[in-house]
Order: sequence, then C-alpha cells, then structure tokens
Amino acid sequence: MTHMKTKLRHTLYGVLLLTGLLGNMQAAQAQGSVSLDVFYSELAPYGTWISDAQYGYIWLPNVDASFQPYATNGYWVMTDYGNTWVSDYPWGWAPFHYGRWFYDNFYGWVWIPGTEWAPAWVAWRSGVDYYGWAPLGPGVAIGVSVGNYIPDPYWVFVQQQYIYGPAVYNHYVYYRNDVTIIHRTTIINTTHNYRRRVYFAGPSRQDIERARGGRVEVRSINAAPRPGTTVVRDRSIDVYRPVVRRDRNGNERPTRVTSPEEYRTSHPERREGQVRSTIAPEGTTTNRDRDTRQGNDAQRTRQQLNATDQPVQQRTREQREQREAVDRNSDQLQPGQQREDRGRDVRPAGQNTEQRNTLQREQVEQQREERRREADQTNQQQEQDNVRRREVEQQQREDRRNEAQQQLRERQQQAPQNNQSDLDQQQRLQQLQNQREQAEQQRTQQQEQQRQIQSQQREQAEQQRQQQNQQRQQQEQQQRQQAEQQRQQVEQQRQQIQQQRQQVEQQQRQQQDQQRQQAEQQQRQQQDQQRQQVEQQRQQMQNQQQRTPRQRP
Repeated sequence: MTHMKTKLRHTLYGVLLLTGLLGNMQAAQAQGSVSLDVFYSELAPYGTWISDAQYGYIWLPNVDASFQPYATNGYWVMTDYGNTWVSDYPWGWAPFHYGRWFYDNFYGWVWIPGTEWAPAWVAWRSGVDYYGWAPLGPGVAIGVSVGNYIPDPYWVFVQQQYIYGPAVYNHYVYYRNDVTIIHRTTIINTTHNYRRRVYFAGPSRQDIERARGGRVEVRSINAAPRPGTTVVRDRSIDVYRPVVRRDRNGNERPTRVTSPEEYRTSHPERREGQVRSTIAPEGTTTNRDRDTRQGNDAQRTRQQLNATDQPVQQRTREQREQREAVDRNSDQLQPGQQREDRGRDVRPAGQNTEQRNTLQREQVEQQREERRREADQTNQQQEQDNVRRREVEQQQREDRRNEAQQQLRERQQQAPQNNQSDLDQQQRLQQLQNQREQAEQQRTQQQEQQRQIQSQQREQAEQQRQQQNQQRQQQEQQQRQQAEQQRQQVEQQRQQIQQQRQQVEQQQRQQQDQQRQQAEQQQRQQQDQQRQQVEQQRQQMQNQQQRTPRQRP
C-alpha cells in the first residue's frame, strides 16, 4: 500500500510539472544544433518548396510582386553584431539571417537555405548623405569587389538620417527613380566575424550618430526558444537563431516539394518576364536551364493554424506597400511640378499645366488620406484580433487550471487515506502551478506592453511623416507663390517694355511725319520758285519781242 501511494505521488508530481519542464526543454533545444529540416518544416506554411537543378531545394514565399528582401515589411536596428534586419514576417527569422536570395523572371525573389547566421546577408554603400543596401546573391563572396556582382536595380537607398525606425520604407529611394545615387556612392567594407563567418556589418554606430545628430541605441541579441516574429525591446531583441548543420547523409528534404513544370502548370497566370517585382529590375535574367528541374507536387501545410494572424499580416503588408507606391508617385511628381513652376516665369501658357499638377497633387493627397484611414482600420482590426487571442489564451489557462484542480480532487477521492505530507505535497504542486500561470500571465502582459510600445512608435512615425508631408506641402506652396510672384514681375516688366517700345515707335512715327512734311513743303517751295522764275523769263522774252521792230523782206 505504501509503495502504491509513493508511485501515485510521483506520477502526479510528474504530470503537474510536465508543462514547466517542456518550456525549459524547448529553450535548451533552441541553444543546441538543428538540421535543415527546421527550415523545410517551419517555412512550408508560408511558401512553396521547389526542386531546382542548380541550387537544390529553394523556397518561394507567399508574397506579392512588390516584395523585395531587406526592403519590404521590416527595418534596421543597431546591435552588438552591427546593423541587424528586423522583419515583421513570422518567417523572417530564417530567410533574412541564413542563406541567400536571388531574383528569377518567373518566380520573382527566391530564397536558398544556408547554415551560416548573420544579422543580414547584404552589401552596403555610402555617399552623398545616403546609405544603400542590396541582398547578396548565391556564390557572392565577402570582398572589396562585391559591388561588381550585384545588379544596380537590386539596391535600395535612404537618406542617412532615416536609416533607423519602423517607418524607414517611407523614405526609400529605388534605383529606377534615381539612377545617379549608386554611381556617387562607394562600398562599405566594414566586416564582422560571427563563429568564424564573415559578413558585412554596414555603417558604424559613430557614422550613423553623426548623420542623425543623436545617440544610437545598441541592442543585444537574445536567442528566442522557438521560431516566430522577432521581438524588439528597449535594450535587446529576441530572435530564433539555432546552429544549423547539414546531414552528412543528405537525408534532409521538405515534406512536400514541387517541380518547376508542375508549378508552371498550377500557375497559368504567370508567364516568363511578366510576373516581376516592382522593385527588382525588369529584364533580369538567370543563367540556369529551368527545364531540367524535378520534384513532387507542392502543398502548403498548417494554414489553418495561422488563419487568424495571416489576414491581419496580409492587410498590413498590402497597406504598407500601397503607401510606398503613393509616396513614390508623389516623389516622382514633384520634380515635374518644379519644372512647370519655373516654366511659368517665361510662359504664361503654363497655367494649364499648373492646374493639371494641382489636380494631381490633390489626387495624391486623397490617396494618402485613404491609405491612412485604411491603415487605421487595419490597426483597429489587429487590436481586436489581439484581444480575441488574449481572451482565448486566458480561457485556455483557466481550462488548464480547472483541469489540474479536478485531477487533484480525483486523486484525493481515490486516495482518502493519504497522510498530511501527501496533502502538503499536493498543495506545493498547486502553488507551483499557480506560479507558472502567473509567470505566463506576466509574460503575456509584457508582450502586450511591447505591442503597445511598437504601436505608439508606429503612430509617432506616422505623425512625423504627416508633419514632413505638411512641411513639404508648405514648401511647395511657398515655391508656387514665389514662382507666381516672379511670373507677375516678369509680366509687369514685359508690359513696361511693351509700353516703352510703343512710345518709341510713336515718337519715331511722329518724327518721320514731321520730316516728310518738311521735305514736301520744301519741294513745293522750290517748285513755286522755279515756276515763278520760268514765268518771269517768259514775260521778259515777250517784252523784248514787242520792243524789237519787224524787218521787211
């Protein structure tokens, strides 16, 4: 009987502590090494694994055509390892810190798995008050001439003062909008070493502080226990970064793989050279024969597990990309507006162009206002989803607590003869369970506070962007007013010149009339004098004839 009691007590103790030990086991496992299967299994719900003849298994994320790695849905922070890319995608812990990206005319951006971790596998440029970065392709080594192996359209630039912050995408300058920046910048060759692996660290903290005119917070990197979205805190970031090792026997492979032919068949809407990123260059080609790749049919798993989070993330991603498109259209419109303003100084007919530009600016502002309203609605929907998720988690904790209490009551009913020590042991176990639940609740509260802080930061960034837009509008209005004043001054000067020219022409006409009248008068006087002289001579001749007598024959 005593043996049975001891066995029952040990069993109960093991059941109650299983939840707490499981978390510790997962944390310990995260610090160890894993195989490439972690990529194959964790990324399967968010994309398609394709069998490639040259690179093996490659991953195509479920994103739209405007996606570009290290530019879409993320931002930069400074850490102990240098400039670190923080992705808002739930799968961002893997493709932005392991492996390489390349662009294909049919697929778009595709990721190749790798085993080396880095804060970001990108190359950096600096110059003319701009920082630029571009993803490193497969086979590109870390060296001085790395810029020769990266196509120009892959680069994204931003003014140095805007390099940090969740709203950095509002200040992107893409190669297609300004092809001159890349030729006025140079490669940043600063490198760091992590576990004997060298990577580009980008601009240093001191350079960025000089550019921003303020202090830059350097965060430490903590190893998260499980895959998921990177969490940014005041002094650290939590990211899942296990040590990845390849299987010597080569037994690693995704559960579901598709071949290029099957993917093309299942996506008839795509054609070579038609489905392209709006960021990546048109006409980028690959030097691989796509007709020899083989594999099995691609199917996505665990979609229902993420059905609650994915719509919100999709709306957020679409909203950000729409705002980027509106900002790019506005930036492209401004130089033309300035040229038309300058043209109005000398061409009054440019008023029609000014009206068209005003209408275009109003349309852009309306689009921005619509995007802001949609972003507010998306944030509200996301907050509601978070509230529902927290309610579900709270209900699950209550269910686990009730289940544990029910198990305790059942054990007490089954073993009424337990001594006082058994009851004390059960009470201690119950206290441990309560402590674990309190710790879980505190962790949830901390996560909620972190989300609120991030939401406030986004709101502040949005307010800053609105202020910048207002300042830009004020500057544009001032420029238009100045241009209008200059045009009026030019018009006044033109009228004065016209009046002066008319006065000069009138004076010249009057002088010419006077001279003509004088000449005509002189000619008449001379003719009269000549006529009088002729008349006098004629009379004299007549008089002489009358005085002289006729001679007879």
